[in-house]
Amino acid sequence: MRCRCCAPQRSPTASDRFPYPFLDFETLGAAGLVIALLRLVGIILVLAMVVAAGDRAAAWGARRVRNRDVDKSEGPDSIADTVVA
Repeated sequence: MRCRCCAPQRSPTASDRFPYPFLDFETLGAAGLVIALLRLVGIILVLAMVVAAGDRAAAWGARRVRNRDVDKSEGPDSIADTVVA
């Protein structure tokens, strides 16, 4: 038996069935639940696009820095020799 200090604490206003308010079918209903899930998916998609845009910007910046060191006046053969795959 656990002591009182280690027992899990319960909030008197918390629902036992749904720990997240956007999943509460009884409060939102079917349409409200679908809308809440679509909003959550939309937020995740926006975050994914921000991460992808940051990655593309970092790659673009890395290419600019790497290409700045290459002397293009020497011809295409000398450029291919300096680029590491």
